[in-house]
Amino acid sequence: MKTFELFIDELGISNPSTVQSEVYVLCGCVIDKTDKEDLRIKADQIKFKFWNKTDIVFHSKELGNDENDFAIFKDNLEKKQDFLKDLYALLGSSNFSIFIIILDKTIARQKGWNSTKVIKETARKLFYHFIVWLLGMGRSRGKICIESATAEKDAYYLKEFSYFLSPGAKELAVDYKIIRDIVTSIAFV
Repeated sequence: MKTFELFIDELGISNPSTVQSEVYVLCGCVIDKTDKEDLRIKADQIKFKFWNKTDIVFHSKELGNDENDFAIFKDNLEKKQDFLKDLYALLGSSNFSIFIIILDKTIARQKGWNSTKVIKETARKLFYHFIVWLLGMGRSRGKICIESATAEKDAYYLKEFSYFLSPGAKELAVDYKIIRDIVTSIAFV
């Protein structure tokens, strides 16, 4: 039986009243547990090539703005293009699936949603899609790993995760016991 891991991170601020960004994005990356180490090794090779260390985090905002660790590219377009070539080759040769939930904060404001509602709704949609994907894969199990933000936000994620493990989940026409068997854990890191 294959085991897939869903890694979740967010982009933007969940509060609809903030205008820093008009969207809130919740992204999930699913990878077969057996492929995870190979992907990490290849990513570490790129990190070592450009930084001589491997504790670099590939954050798109920092990369796009040449900030923090990516400041090495600020005045060196050739070096950045070399890095992007390696990064795109890594992504193109890797076997993973992506789930992206994008929320328009203007619409959320119009509906009267607050930050809590945004987190709950986007988390529920992402978990739903992961569960359906696992069901479609057949004879598979899944684990969820979330980049922890705050205790309050983690509690909302945990509540939405628990929703699908209980008899009350209405979105899926599948017995909750089957879901409990295929989605085996959630971790906050």
